[in-house]
Amino acid sequence: MQRKGAVAAHERNMSAIIQWSDKLSLGIPEIDGQHKGLIDVINELWHAIVSRKDANYLLGILNKLEQYTFAHFTAEEAVMRVENYPRLRDHYDEHQKFIGHLKGTRAKIENGEEIALELLHFLTDWLVKHIQVSDKDYSNFIAERQRPKSIFARFFGSLRPQGARS
Repeated sequence: MQRKGAVAAHERNMSAIIQWSDKLSLGIPEIDGQHKGLIDVINELWHAIVSRKDANYLLGILNKLEQYTFAHFTAEEAVMRVENYPRLRDHYDEHQKFIGHLKGTRAKIENGEEIALELLHFLTDWLVKHIQVSDKDYSNFIAERQRPKSIFARFFGSLRPQGARS
């Protein structure tokens, strides 16, 4: 019984267009979990396209992706705001471009256009690059801010004039 489940899971992973790996981990469990969820929805879309599901089915998955990304982007941006991440605006702009692309894709599907390869390439390339570059940047920024400072850093930091940034 266990073997059968393991084989089914293996077969699902073999047909996934994108898979989670440690290279995508930010070390922030909540955000990593959300990224895994995004990957699941992208793989669901991949399976629907390969299975030649109709436009309404694809629009349902696209709607799920739009809702999920909205919630995820909102959470990410909130973390960055709380941590005073200096590149929040650039990150926000990247999110908005992604949302714009999804809206354009929705319009194409509604007009009967084929979107399969173009959309899947965009989603996989964008997500992996975004996580490994942009998201890693803010997670490194947060980790650096939370890292305990040496006694010298604390001492010399305390000698800064009022209002100077650390």
